[in-house]
Amino acid sequence: MFKHSSPKPAASSPPGPITPLRPLAAAVVDARPFAVNAVIAATSPPASPPKPSKPVEVIGQPALVTPRLVLRALTPGDRAGFVDLLMRSRDHLRGRINVHAGGEPDSLVFERLMAATDLGEVRATDWRRAAFLPTGQPVGMVHVLNIRRGMEFRGDAGWWVGPAYCGNGIATEMVSAMVQHALRDLPVGLGLTTVCAAIAPGNTASQRVATHAGFRRVDRAMVSVVLGGSHEVHDLWEAHPAL
Repeated sequence: MFKHSSPKPAASSPPGPITPLRPLAAAVVDARPFAVNAVIAATSPPASPPKPSKPVEVIGQPALVTPRLVLRALTPGDRAGFVDLLMRSRDHLRGRINVHAGGEPDSLVFERLMAATDLGEVRATDWRRAAFLPTGQPVGMVHVLNIRRGMEFRGDAGWWVGPAYCGNGIATEMVSAMVQHALRDLPVGLGLTTVCAAIAPGNTASQRVATHAGFRRVDRAMVSVVLGGSHEVHDLWEAHPAL
């Protein structure tokens, strides 16, 4: 269960045909369930305290604050800490999520992610946030990419945490805040009706995180994901606003 600041599987049926869908971002993390209280950090004091009935409060610029984390856009001052996190996470993330592009050095990954964050905000097509401990230590990243607004408002989610932060609920905390923000109405949230995630069938850690964050696996819907230059078939998971 999640509260402020921020779904049994159906009976099995004979496998049906794979539904061809466009590639989404893969997800990889490990975590355990806990309660999230996410709010959006204020650049100035809020006019009134957040109301407990709302999962995410938006005040000023969209930095999401949870009990243990701050989710915000990368800045030049984050270079040293984030490059170190990328270096320590390279082997852990290889074959799980596309963070490094080929032999791209960690310093260029940082520059690319920071520039992509700014461009995505301007175009309103992508949303990226790095997750930091209160000490300023970066622990991972979340994103909602390929935002489409038409008959449905949809986006493709992905996330990752460094190996030192797996298994302690950090991933669930930041993914929960991301989903709540994505599904909240504009202009305070992204105003989406569906958040998608592609998760490998054997990635039980990411499946747990997704479930705790409000995702549900779509029965017999699969996604082709390119990882390390090869195509892999992942399950499609979706999160929707609570009724």
